[in-house]
Amino acid sequence: MKYFIDGTLVAEDAATELQRTKPYVAVVSAEEYFDKYKELADKIRLFDVDDIIRHSKVYITANSFYGTVQKPQRGELEDKTCFFYADKNRLIFVEKEGNVSDYILKIVDEQIIEAKTPPDVLFMFLDELIDTEGINLDKLQDELDEREAKLINKNVEIDTDFDHGLHTRRHELMELTRHYKQIANLCILLAECPYDIIEDETGKLFRYLSERAERLNGDARDLQEYAIQLRELYESDITNKQNKIMKTLTIVTTIFMPLTLLTGWYGMNFKYMPELGHEYGYFAVIVIAMLILTVELIIYNKNRWMD
Repeated sequence: MKYFIDGTLVAEDAATELQRTKPYVAVVSAEEYFDKYKELADKIRLFDVDDIIRHSKVYITANSFYGTVQKPQRGELEDKTCFFYADKNRLIFVEKEGNVSDYILKIVDEQIIEAKTPPDVLFMFLDELIDTEGINLDKLQDELDEREAKLINKNVEIDTDFDHGLHTRRHELMELTRHYKQIANLCILLAECPYDIIEDETGKLFRYLSERAERLNGDARDLQEYAIQLRELYESDITNKQNKIMKTLTIVTTIFMPLTLLTGWYGMNFKYMPELGHEYGYFAVIVIAMLILTVELIIYNKNRWMD
């Protein structure tokens, strides 16, 4: 996949002879990179294609810059990762996972700036990468709000996987804050590039994009803290429920403890226990038991121990 940069991105099969002399953008696989750009691969060891991309970063030289872009996994989507190399004449994306080609096609359809140089296209690629992140964070906040509503509403039964769901969202937000921070750092390094490979206007665009990524990073951190607070609230709710159960069991045990003593006392069946042979002994024990229960209930209610 190859596009020439001439104000817009012009597909290779639609480019004129003059446009074919312009800088270009190429999206290739690792095999294609080492085959088509062997001289570049031999000259600069950009990366090891077997490495797992865990960071978004950039390295700048006097005549070029290169690095990696990683977008963390979300839901059932795979990580979107790629390597890139840029100089004044070309921008090369080397796909590993995800589909850089889809982003390039979106740039072609929704071009937000006039593309004059390879760094301009890299800016649009990174901008497209985080374009919908604000909406995704809003969805995460809506989900956390729903979970909070369930916690507050005592009439709604909480799912058994509630805690697991909060843990998953907290981990996802942690990955997102890391991703946004790395994109912000990558953009600020390009914005402050000391060489003329990046024009001043493009540098300002990278600075703007860095500030956007920083704001997303702040929003994601707030949501991460929100998820932690919800988890603490959930654990507190569980603890309160367990305490209520223990309180009920304690009250029941305490109420029937004197009755247990009474039945145990008269269950010893000694030969000379006058109450056992008394005509009204059985009814007397019933009355005593009822009096004990009544006194206990009065004491419990007076001290509000059963509230």
